[in-house]
Order: sequence, then C-alpha cells, then structure tokens
Amino acid sequence: SICASYAIRQARNALGKKARTVRINDSENFVLKGRCVCIVMSGLKRSRSLSRVPVSTRGRSTIAKFMASPFSAQKNMAFRSRSLSCGGPGSAKLNFQSPKQKSEKTKAEALSIVIKFLSERDYSLPFKSNYLPTIKDFRDVCVFLIGIMDPKKAQVLQCSKDFETDFIYLLNALQYPKKINRSAIRTVNTNHGWLALLPVLMWLVKLIELFEHEMDSSPEEALDDAEKLSRISQKLTYDILSDVKGTDVESLKCNIWSYAEKLFHIDSNEMDCMNRSKEKEKENVLEARKTLLQLQEEEQRYLQASIQKKSRIDDLEMQLNYVKEEKFKLEAEYAFLAAKPNQNEQEAELQAAIEQLTKEQADLLGTHGRLEKLEYAVQNLQLEEAQVLKDYDNLMKHQCQVMQEKIAKKKRTVDIVTECNEALINMNLFEGLKVTLDEDDNDEMKLNELMKVEAQLEERTTLLAAECQQIYLQEKELVDFHRGQEEEILQLSSQKTILKQGVAELKKNFSDLKSEIHSSISMQKETYKERYSKLMALEELDTEVKHLKLSLETEQKNLETMAMSDFKIVNETIDNAVSEKLEFKKRMSLVYDHYEKQQEQLQEIDLTKLRETLGVTL
Repeated sequence: SICASYAIRQARNALGKKARTVRINDSENFVLKGRCVCIVMSGLKRSRSLSRVPVSTRGRSTIAKFMASPFSAQKNMAFRSRSLSCGGPGSAKLNFQSPKQKSEKTKAEALSIVIKFLSERDYSLPFKSNYLPTIKDFRDVCVFLIGIMDPKKAQVLQCSKDFETDFIYLLNALQYPKKINRSAIRTVNTNHGWLALLPVLMWLVKLIELFEHEMDSSPEEALDDAEKLSRISQKLTYDILSDVKGTDVESLKCNIWSYAEKLFHIDSNEMDCMNRSKEKEKENVLEARKTLLQLQEEEQRYLQASIQKKSRIDDLEMQLNYVKEEKFKLEAEYAFLAAKPNQNEQEAELQAAIEQLTKEQADLLGTHGRLEKLEYAVQNLQLEEAQVLKDYDNLMKHQCQVMQEKIAKKKRTVDIVTECNEALINMNLFEGLKVTLDEDDNDEMKLNELMKVEAQLEERTTLLAAECQQIYLQEKELVDFHRGQEEEILQLSSQKTILKQGVAELKKNFSDLKSEIHSSISMQKETYKERYSKLMALEELDTEVKHLKLSLETEQKNLETMAMSDFKIVNETIDNAVSEKLEFKKRMSLVYDHYEKQQEQLQEIDLTKLRETLGVTL
C-alpha cells in the first residue's frame, strides 16, 4: 500500500498532469490519465489501518444498511482509519487509544471543546455543562454533528425509530475505534453512560474539523467536491500509512521503480493464480454489482414503501381527526336533539299555531271591522234615540198642553154644568119644571132642551173620558217604549263593553303569540345560521384536505423523481466503475503481454546479475 501511494505521487510529478484515483473492489489499483502504472498487491501484508472489512449488513433492516453504507463514493476512504492525522498548518490529531475519559479534568476539557464547537456553529438547542443530558439532547447533538457531514443521513437518523441501533451502525461505518453499547446510549443521563458517550461527541467534532480543514486547504479551486474528497482521501491514506509504519519517505522514493520491477517478476504458477484471481475478481465484481443493485432496489422499495406508509398514516390521521370532529359535532347535535326530543312535533305545532293565529288574525280583522260598523250603528242609534227622545218630549209636552187645555175646557164646562145642576137641584127647578110641564108647554120645551143639553153634556163627558183614557194609554205606551229603548240602550252598551274586553284580550293574545312566533323564528334562524356555518367549515376542511392531498402527491412525486435520479446516478457510477474495471483489465492484459515478451527476453539474460544491478533482494 505504501508503494501504491508513492507510485501515484511519483507518476503525478513525472507527468505534471491531474490524475484521478479510482478504487475498485477493495484492491488498490490506480489508473492515471495518459500513462498507466499498475501495482498488484500480491504476497504483501496489508496494513492494519486498511484491513478493516466493511460493516456487514446481513440480517439488518434497510435503514441500518443505509446507515452502515459509506457517506458517498468518495468520502469512504477519508473515514476508514483508526487514527486520523493530516499534515500541514491547522491539522487536527485524533488519538483515541483510551476514549473513555475518567478524570474530571479530562471530562471538563472534552465537554468544553464540544460546547465551544456547538456555540460557534449556532446550535439552537440548549446543551450545558452543568447537568447530564437526556437521550433527546444527545440525539439532537448527534444529528446536528452528522448533518454537517451528510444531511441525508442526519435526516434518516432524526426520523429513525431505533436511534441506538442506527447510531451504532453509523459509528461503525465511520470506523469509530471503540465499541459502544446500546445500554450506554440509553443511560446517557447517568455518570457512567455520559463518560462513555462524551468521547464520541469529541471524536465527531475533531473529525468534522479535520474534514473541513482538508476541504478548505485544497489548492485546486476548479475541482468539484468529489475531486477534492479524492485528493483528501489520497493524502490521508498516505499520511496514515507513513504514521503507522514509520517508513522513510525518501528511501521509498528512490526505490519505488525497483519495487515495481520486483513485483513484475512472477513465475507461471503465480501467473495462473493471477488469472484465476482475475476471473474470481470478475465474478466478485459481478456479484458485488448484483448485491449492490439488490440493495439499491431494496432500499428504493423500502423508501417508497415508507413514503407511502407515511402519506397513508398522514391521511389516516387526518381522516381520524376529521371523524373525531364529526363525531363530536354529531354528539353535540344528538345532545341538543335529546334535550328537545319533540322538536319536529313542536315545529309542527308552532306551524299549526301560526296558521291558527293567521286565521284568528283574519277573523279579528273581520270582527274589528264589524265592531267598527256596530259602533257606528250604535252612535247612529244613540243620535236617533236622542232625536226621538227629544221629539217625544216635545210631542208629549205639546200633547200634554193640548190635553191640559182640553181638560181645562172640559172641566170648566163640567163645572158649569155641575154648578147649573146643583143650582137647579138646589132651587128645585126640575121638580118645578115637572110640575109646570103640564100647565105650561113652553116649560116642557125648555125641559126638552135642557135634557138635550144634558144628554149632549153627558155625551161630551163620555167622549172626554174616552179621549182622556186614550191619552193615558198613549202616554203609558210612550213610557213603555221609552223604557224599552233605555233597556235596549243598556244591553247595547253592555255588549259594547263585552266586545271591547274581548277585542282587548284578543289583541293581547295576538301580541303574545306574535312575540312567541318572532322568538321561535329568531331561534330557528340562529340554528340555521349555526348549521350553515358548520357546513361552510366542513367545506373549508374539505378544500384543505384536498390541498393537502395534492401537496402530498406532489411531494411524493418529487421524492420519487429524486429517488429515481439518485438511482440513475448510482447506476451510472456503477457502470463507470465497471467500464474502468474493464479498461483496467485491458491494460492488465497489455501488461501481461509485455511481461511475456520480457520473459522471453530475460531467458537470454542472467537474472542474478540483473537483480544485483537493480538492487532488488528477494
């Protein structure tokens, strides 16, 4: 691996061109533009720092596989070592031979480093040094630190339902040097749990500082992030190997081509082994590609299923909330209807009462008109009665005067006759007349005349008596008629008062019924307004639900398009890797051909002398 690193540097200096490093299937094969230098790792013991096998994902969930996967195709080599260091100014050393900080001084220093880093990065959530953090605080800090390096994995870690397991897988993917248990994460609010997890935060902080320093100090400004990460990976790999082995760099530079020539001297058995390893490697590449494609498809299916489940859960929660609201409204309406069980009957009764009131109102209006006519007729009758009484009084007065005059005349005549009779009786004139009748005829004639006069007087008296009786009867009839008129007037007045009382009572009842009808109508209007407002609210909720569904569909489509684009990018990277691998195979075949030619030429040359001249020791 040391030879590989310095072969790249020597070739880059010799060519003066920008080279690109491609890592294929955990074997260090470096292909340079414009010139090929191939170093095949055969028989050399691999470095301990590069001998770590990627974290196994067999039997784990898709989220765990995603968390255990490298951060990117180029970032993986930057986070593979146990002890990372970088030369140059501002570089950070990461040495965690014993990461569990036991002394209070070391604990305070590590905590101050973490808090200072969080404060410089404007960490919004509270994280203080005077108390033990909770699981939520530790989770938020870890998500924040991971988000600086890879926001996608931070989002996945934030939404994870098994934070302890996924965080441990993530630490294994980052090659954290010590083992962390799930119980330590669960008991982070205790002293021993916090002492075990504080070095993890400090290690992540140092790793972020190293990563950002290498990204900022790259001289090639025109390169993209992938190229910068590639350069960082090369530099870190070389620095780590030199730090671990302690090899002299100048001596390696002098003998780099001799090491390469030594590696090219391979016998036939080794050539067969290489061919077999070549075929095996090809099969491994195909299997790795198949497994990678299966993993990608499984991850894509899981992500799509999780998105669908999330959208389905959101829809079900919205529907559940909507059903709960509708249930609450229905319960309220049911309670309102239970408080008034006969509302429909009451409405029918109110409608019938309103119709009855309208009929009574019409009857009252007709009765009021009739009463006005009766009042007008009573007023006319009263006027006529007054006129009749007045005429009757005048007539009675006139008749009384006439009768009194007649009576006075009759009385005078009666008095005269009675006086004459009395005078005659007193004077015995009749007897004398009777005596002298026979003797004197003239007296008889006078007597006849007197008898006629008396008969006439009696006839007149009888006529006068009959007239007086008739006048008395007429007066009595007039008095009876007057009394009948007065009784009729009293009856009409009593009927008038009764009708007035009935009209007043009907008016009062009508006003009461009218107020009740208005109150019931107002209540019905309020209930109708409430129902209308509820209907409008339901319509608004329906529109909001529709908008939310549309937004969820658009987000789902966007996520699907993003997933498809990521999948295409992964496929393109895999195709590029396969194509580069094939190109490498072709170049290797050229090398093998060159090796056969060299082998034919070397059969004629003394190998021992050549090795002595090259300074190669087997």
